Amino acid sequence: MAGCLCASVVLCVIDGAIRKWVYQDSTPSFQAITYFAKDAPLVAAFLYSLGRGEAGRSEQLRSCLIVGTFAIAAGCAVKLQAYSPVGAVVSLRGLLFLPWLAYVAGPHCNGRWDLHAVGIAIGASAILNAFLGASQFALPLDHVLNQQSSSAVTAVGDVGRIRASGTFAYISGMAAMCIGACWVGAALILRNRASALGYACIVAGLACTSAAVSRSGTLVGLLLVVFPLLLINSGRVLLIALVATVVALYGFVGGVVGEVNTEEASLQTAVAARVQTADSFDERSSGTFSQVPDAIGNYPLGVGLGRAQSSAAAVSEQDAIYEYEPARIAYEIGLLGLLGTAVIRAGFIWEFWHARQRGGDAACTATGLTFSGLALVLTIVFDHNAATFWAVAMTVCLGARRIERRR
Repeated sequence: MAGCLCASVVLCVIDGAIRKWVYQDSTPSFQAITYFAKDAPLVAAFLYSLGRGEAGRSEQLRSCLIVGTFAIAAGCAVKLQAYSPVGAVVSLRGLLFLPWLAYVAGPHCNGRWDLHAVGIAIGASAILNAFLGASQFALPLDHVLNQQSSSAVTAVGDVGRIRASGTFAYISGMAAMCIGACWVGAALILRNRASALGYACIVAGLACTSAAVSRSGTLVGLLLVVFPLLLINSGRVLLIALVATVVALYGFVGGVVGEVNTEEASLQTAVAARVQTADSFDERSSGTFSQVPDAIGNYPLGVGLGRAQSSAAAVSEQDAIYEYEPARIAYEIGLLGLLGTAVIRAGFIWEFWHARQRGGDAACTATGLTFSGLALVLTIVFDHNAATFWAVAMTVCLGARRIERRR
């Protein structure tokens, strides 16, 4: 199981690199080979787990998945004739396949070994992208490392720097890298306070999102570290030490002392500089749900599965008008589909909450509860990188039920 999850992480990380630096401007169908390659190990894990029986699978989570699946299917069926073939595959991956994968494969994970193996894969990927992103951050737009997946697309600049994309095809990949690294780093530290790999994952992840000048990646990454430590008594002292260290370092590099130079920010202050020049965290946070009433009011039945996926742009079928995931889901598959998605994600929250109450593995249940809770607002269905890290996290964290059953 660990091999499949690690392979998916690695393929997710190198997908963009291949599309940017190996076969730039190739046909969409050819690029799809690497785009979907990361799902092959996950499909293998799904099929392998199906053959090992139902032992350890939660009936409550299964009920949520079934109810959510029927609601999503009904939402898709209403506008079936208007779906986008390309985007529909990507949407169904995030809406249904990945949650079902976690449910089916999770109980067959070894909560301890698989977490460490995934930590190595994510940590190595985060460190690679941290160094690459730091280089891209200071390079000119036309440098070969800042080459995009299409010659018609140029690198994005902000606060006097390049918003690095690392090995990913999109800037959002670096934020997703941070999210995955902070999740596994927090889990490893909660398992062992002296885990050098855990600390390295968190530092590298935050470096990735800083190089991409991504405020959302920074915020979510920090929440994935802070909340699990708060949930566990033994982690609160460690949290205080971590916060004091971060504040001290941040003040040292000038993020607190003095005005941030918004003309040419450093890697350490880029996110703070962008906060000063762009919309606030409050505006972006409120925007997550403020678009939902408009989407439901204008498109109560949706416009067709996959129509809000960026991948549909390759065949001129993209017509998304909303930025945040809840509104985009409602835009695609209507209110019914949005409710179905919420039921599925709430099922994971309920599962980790009760596993924690019943004494499941603390590292996995605390980080799983936090990650599944944040999934209510994160972009998962419309970000294939974040979706991969979320699915791997949910699968590994559900492996904590094995430890719970032995107690």
